Amino acid sequence: MRIRLREIQESDLAFLNQCRNKPSVSRQLNLFQPQSLERERQWLLTPKNEIHFLIVAGKTEAIGQVSLIHFSHKDKKAEFTIFLDDTFWGRGYGKTATRLMLHYAFTELNLHKIYLHVYEGNERARNMYKSIGFIEEGKLRDFIFKDGNYISAHIYGILSHEFFTHPNTDGIVEPLLYDDGTL
Repeated sequence: MRIRLREIQESDLAFLNQCRNKPSVSRQLNLFQPQSLERERQWLLTPKNEIHFLIVAGKTEAIGQVSLIHFSHKDKKAEFTIFLDDTFWGRGYGKTATRLMLHYAFTELNLHKIYLHVYEGNERARNMYKSIGFIEEGKLRDFIFKDGNYISAHIYGILSHEFFTHPNTDGIVEPLLYDDGTL
């Protein structure tokens, strides 16, 4: 498997917009309305203190987006977010892209902690994060209102030393490239 994280370009926006607006994908995100392509363009052009990468499988196939948001430079931490097009779920791409972004965050950005939220009912994501080494730190009850219901969020975190003591950096050949030599 080969996964690369690269800068998002304007030509990627149609894919990201289509993907993010799929009900199966947006159900797991904190989105409350469909996003227009023009709104995606405005987002791309607006300076922000965040890092967003396109996830590319193989040599050129866009499959999703991975991000670090809510940076605290004082505390050396950031929040992690990810989404994949649902046609790529269940193949290990999300886990690999997460590991790659964590490696980047801890080695290139010198962060100490990465945290994330997983909404109630997303057991596949919870299991994946635990397998990488994330620790469940708590639960935010009725955290968001979505589809007519309040949904709780599980908080997960991983510290840099926990990431590097967990055997999960095999295949990372450079800061934004994972290649284990398999298809």
